[in-house]
Amino acid sequence: MASNWLQIADVQAYLGGSNAAEQAPLTPIVAAVPVAIESYCSRLFQPGGGTITQRLNGMGGVAQYMPNNPILGVTSLSIDGQSIPASSNPDQNTGYWNDSLFIYLNGYIFTYNWQNVLVSYSYGYATTPADVYMAAIEIAAEIYRNRDHVGMTSKAMGGETTAFAEIWANKRVQQMLEPYRRSVPA
Repeated sequence: MASNWLQIADVQAYLGGSNAAEQAPLTPIVAAVPVAIESYCSRLFQPGGGTITQRLNGMGGVAQYMPNNPILGVTSLSIDGQSIPASSNPDQNTGYWNDSLFIYLNGYIFTYNWQNVLVSYSYGYATTPADVYMAAIEIAAEIYRNRDHVGMTSKAMGGETTAFAEIWANKRVQQMLEPYRRSVPA
């Protein structure tokens, strides 16, 4: 799925206006920033997220963590080849239900076994979180503003001293993205 959730117009507005001359240099920046953020956080921010069918190891309990999250919906679930129905009322009916991170069972168990759980589900965000979107705008604007001296932090003329930073985003932007970073790969 293409990660094209950042809009050029929003970056231009952040930069102080809409200039037609900015369009060409901003186009590749606006295309690359969402990909970089999704790579940094190890998750999708494309509105609507993604859909996946995964085989997972059963852990021997009534709850199973889904590595791609937040969970938007579960399409199907089977354990050891047995199809598990969705539960309309988890307190009374057998079957499965979910929250944003786990699938839960009533009347069944995720039997402890290797690759015995087959689940199809959608995950991600209905809309790109506002703080992630703002971080993307700030990164794109910073790249645009510094495109003629990428990474340069200082430059001395007479003695020919030039220093470059080795960071891809400022500290504030990194703090905005930190809550969304996945510490364990999906």
